[in-house]
Amino acid sequence: MSHYQHLTINDREMILEGLAQSKTIREIAQKLKRAPPTISREIKRHKSVNTGRYSPDKAQNDYKLVSTLTTTTNV
Repeated sequence: MSHYQHLTINDREMILEGLAQSKTIREIAQKLKRAPPTISREIKRHKSVNTGRYSPDKAQNDYKLVSTLTTTTNV
């Protein structure tokens, strides 16, 4: 069974960089050694409501919030 690994802030910054360079989802995924659906979901889930653009800061903040809530409820 494989182990899941969360995207890091560096991974998220690389996604933003790839998008800015008009890279495809597959190209970004290959560079990060992740599955293309992982990158696609990340972008889809963490777009800014105001701009419609992917925001690594929003993604990281969302991750921290969910992580904190999950940890708190499991205690």
